[in-house]
Amino acid sequence: MAEDKGRNEGILDEEDLGRPVSELRDMEEPVSRGFLGRVLSKLQRRSLVGHLATMAWTASASALFEFLGMIFSFFNPGKPAGKEGPTNG
Repeated sequence: MAEDKGRNEGILDEEDLGRPVSELRDMEEPVSRGFLGRVLSKLQRRSLVGHLATMAWTASASALFEFLGMIFSFFNPGKPAGKEGPTNG
């Protein structure tokens, strides 16, 4: 704890933080592991929900495009589904 204050002291002295921030700097208290665990779990939960929402939108849009491609391929019987153009060889 003492070495953290010594390490941050040079950085904080170089910047003009103003009187209220300077007074609060001396009131530093250690953070409990339970608090850090709760904060990390909330961040991970929000990240997971964001990833799942993105995946749901992406998967549904991909499925929609695949179904549309299948429907349009039924109306274009002249070209086989797997070929893009003439092949050499």
